[in-house]
Amino acid sequence: MGRQPGVVEAEVNFASRQARVLAGPDLDVEQLRAAVTDVDYTLRDIDMGGGGEPPDEEAAAERSWRARLFVAWPLGLVVAYLAMFYGSLGEQPWAQWTEFSVATVVQAYVGWPFMREAAKRARTLTANMDTLIALGTLTAYTYSTAQMFLGGAKYFETAAMILAFLVTGRYFEARSKRRAGKAIRSLLELGAKQARVLRDGTAVMVPIEQVAVGDLVRVRPGEKIPTDGEVLDGASAVDEAMLTGESVPVDKQVAPPLPEPRSTPAVYSPCAPPRSDRIPRWRRSSLKYRPRSRARARHSGWPTESRRSSCRACSSSPW
Repeated sequence: MGRQPGVVEAEVNFASRQARVLAGPDLDVEQLRAAVTDVDYTLRDIDMGGGGEPPDEEAAAERSWRARLFVAWPLGLVVAYLAMFYGSLGEQPWAQWTEFSVATVVQAYVGWPFMREAAKRARTLTANMDTLIALGTLTAYTYSTAQMFLGGAKYFETAAMILAFLVTGRYFEARSKRRAGKAIRSLLELGAKQARVLRDGTAVMVPIEQVAVGDLVRVRPGEKIPTDGEVLDGASAVDEAMLTGESVPVDKQVAPPLPEPRSTPAVYSPCAPPRSDRIPRWRRSSLKYRPRSRARARHSGWPTESRRSSCRACSSSPW
């Protein structure tokens, strides 16, 4: 993606299956989609206010791995019992064909996601963990099938049990991602959805996405602070419990950066998107906010007013 025309910077998070692109004015989105499709990936828009994949996709992934989990363990244990704990009866023809039949179901159904991803990687001459899993289990399965007719040792139970353990891990991973995504979406719902911006001396309510660097934002008593910013006028106490865990409100005056989204009476200067949007960094890696200008603070008492501008304190914030 970074080598495509019009792409200034590209960051890809394979864990969350998301990419963030800093685009130039000459970016061709369709060309970028085609380049991503050529390496067997799909590029689509996401909701930047969410906490990862859509909830229905997360739930569908969890259901898919859970169904394979319920198939892998019973059938895998049957193969393992016939192969390792059934004594001389395990050498009987019916036992061998039972192992073959059960292992075939496990390999075809349970192992299908691994083999599908390995095939995609093979087409682009790359490899990942799915490639290793597919090679290992297919080798054991194919070798054991041949040994049924040649009379050698068989390893159907190895392929079946490896897939059972791997599917268990993928199921718990999918469940954890769904729960984490749900928690992050609930957290983001606590943030302000609109901001009171001063335009030509008049306070206008606009969506939070339309607040730009340089805007003056007024916050009345009890309202949530929609963005990070710098106080220009007034003073108040801000509840930062969601960010720091501290239940005692923190006094805010002119000059110090004002973190969102807590209740306060103020008009302030936003300098960056809400810090709550930067909390799930493991799900959505944020672009760095570089300081461009610093507003000159001025104090005139209550209420507080500020201008949205980049501030040094927020730019260096660990959030």
